[in-house]
Order: sequence, then C-alpha cells, then structure tokens
Amino acid sequence: MILLPMADPISGWRRVADHGNMGLNTGWKFIPAQPGMYAIKVQAVDGGYMGSGWSPEKTVFVGAPTAPSSLVLAHQSGKARLSWVNNCNNAEYFVIERRLNGGAFQKVDSVSYTTLSYVDSYNGFETREYRVNAVNPNQRSAFSNTVQSTLDAPTALGLTHSGPQITLTWTDNSYNEKYFIIERSVNGGAYLKADSVNTNITTYAFTYSGFDQLKFRVYGKNPTQQSPPSNTAETLLDAPTNLQVTTLQNSTTLIWTDNSYNEKYFVIERQFGGGSFQKTDSVASNVTTYSQTSVNGLYGFRVLAANAKQRSGYSNVAQIVVTGLEPSNRSSDAYPVPAADHITLKLPLPAGNHSLLLINSMGQVMEEVNASIDAEGSTTLVVQDLTPGMYLLHYGLPGDSHHVLKFVKK
Repeated sequence: MILLPMADPISGWRRVADHGNMGLNTGWKFIPAQPGMYAIKVQAVDGGYMGSGWSPEKTVFVGAPTAPSSLVLAHQSGKARLSWVNNCNNAEYFVIERRLNGGAFQKVDSVSYTTLSYVDSYNGFETREYRVNAVNPNQRSAFSNTVQSTLDAPTALGLTHSGPQITLTWTDNSYNEKYFIIERSVNGGAYLKADSVNTNITTYAFTYSGFDQLKFRVYGKNPTQQSPPSNTAETLLDAPTNLQVTTLQNSTTLIWTDNSYNEKYFVIERQFGGGSFQKTDSVASNVTTYSQTSVNGLYGFRVLAANAKQRSGYSNVAQIVVTGLEPSNRSSDAYPVPAADHITLKLPLPAGNHSLLLINSMGQVMEEVNASIDAEGSTTLVVQDLTPGMYLLHYGLPGDSHHVLKFVKK
C-alpha cells in the first residue's frame, strides 16, 4: 500500500510510505513535521508493482490555526468593510463575529480561508464591534484584535458670508449619523449648541448682524454615538482690498473695497517719507473713500476695518508722491533717444546703486527702479513699455529726501 500526500514540483504529489503486503490491515499513522492542511490518496499495488486506481482524496487538517491579525474596519458606501491578515495554512474558513452596544459577540457570517475581507451591510445606529477567527474541522484559532465602528468627524468646515448671512459648509465622512450638531463660541467663550441639521446635510446658513467674534464646529451624532468635532471656522473682519490713491495738486484721495459686513469704522494709516505708519483718521462703516490735504513728499497709505470686538488685517499699501502743481525741485525734461527704448538721465547722486520711484502723472507710484549711477551721475532708464505721457522719478539726497525729476515719453 502506498500513501501519497502533498505536492511535489513534477507530479503534484509526494510518496510517503510503502507498506508492502498488508492483507486486510489498512491502518497507517501519519505524523507530519509541522501543522498544516494535507491532501492524502492511496493506491494498492501487487508484487509486480501493478497499481490499482487511486482512492478519493482526503483533506486532513493538522494542528490549531493561528489567529488572524491586523483586523481593520473602513466605512464604504454606508457599509462596514473588514479586512485582515491570514497567519496560517491549516484553516478551512474564517468566522466573523459582531456585537452591538457592548452585548455578546454573535456569528455574522463565514468566508473561505482564501478570502481576507468581508462587507457588513448592517446600517443601524448601534455601536458595533467585530472580531475574526480561523477554523478547521478539528480546532479553531484565538480571535483577532477587535475593531469598532465609529462616527467619523466632519472635516473641511468652512465659513463664508454675504452681508449679514453666514453660511457653514463641511464634508460628511460618516455613514450612520442621525443628524449633525452645530456649536458656536462667542468671543472665546464655551461652545454651546446653536442648531442641528438632518443626516447627509452639509450646509447651514443663518443671519447675524452683531460685532462678536464667532467660532463654529460641527459633529455627527446618532442615538448611541457622537463623532469628534470638526475643525473650527470663525467669523473675521475681512481686510479692505484694492486700495488706490490719487492726488490733484496737494489734495490726496483714497478709495478701497469694503469686504466685511460688520465693521463699525475704517482706520486710515499714513506713512511719510519712508517712516513708520501712524493713524491719520477714521471713517464710518461702509464709507470707502477718504481725502486729505498733504504737503509735498512721498506717502504710503493703508486701511483696516474695525468694530468693538475685532480688527481686520491691513489692506495693500498704496504709495503716492505729492508734488503740488508742478515738480519744481531739480526738475527738467528728458526725452527718449529717437528709435530707442531708453533715456539717459543725469542725477545729483553719488556713484552706486540707488532706489528710484517711477510715478505717473497722477502721482501714483508705478514701480521701484534699482538704478546704477556712474561717476558722472548718469543712469539709463528703460521706457519701452511706458505709454506716451509725462512721468516723474522720485529720489532722495542725504538730508533732503524729496526730489522729483520730470520726463516725457513721446
């Protein structure tokens, strides 16, 4: 009698015993070297080694399976998807167990030993825990680690406003919330419930016209679970934008865009001759223009919005040179070289690199030019991209920072 289990590279089977003429004795003891799943079949042979047909194959499981590991749970289209790692070769199938709200574990289903995942379509609101073990006809493994279904926190909470209407939006990452709770903090105080919305709703709008600083957060909830809170979003005074400044003679006018809905006033700050910014005035809510009389010189302006609780960031800085009716100090006319794209200027500046401000005829600073002055005080200015008209160059001398040179491009 010949007994052959397991595969070899050629025939797919390996000979393990030849018992010779055993008559009616059909017993045989097989002690494998290690646990595993073995397939066995038997053939009878005579003295001339003429063999009968093979018996049916018999699968034998030896030893207890090793427990699965690394069980994880992911939410997928409203369902719980489980996956795990198989650590044995002697299991016939895996058993998936589940318990609800801390009760007893019960079998949910089983899958083939070659399957390493399972999707549970249960969609109730209970807290669910899962575990998996490996089973063969003789023994079962210990259980894997336990995983629990959770309510995932909403993410990407954002806040926008249009006038006094504030709108919150967020991303829903859970599949089994019953509703969402919106909480609000006023001026840094404790978060309190402001409202709730039904499952799958990811936006909330309301009207608020006060001056308080408001912070919001959102979390999902069902009868047995509550998610962690989302990120926070807060109401802010948006900074004014598009600040522009113009001058006519010695009058300077500022205009800007109001982007906030709850400012009480705007603060105008002014910088003179490269010094520090200082408050020069304020105007009421919704006013977006301001004028003042200025002496000749280089000015920078910026604006912010404010109310009793908050201050916005600053607007952009707008610069202007106030020259009066005519730039009279060290001014002269200069014209481009015919058919060329540059002009040569002579300035009373020492040799080296100097910063000049290119200004249009309205006094608005167009750009800062880094000019290289030679030993004779000459420098070249590229004017190819300038439209025809009058321009000013502003420069400073030690002890006297306000000088203007006029040139005309024709």
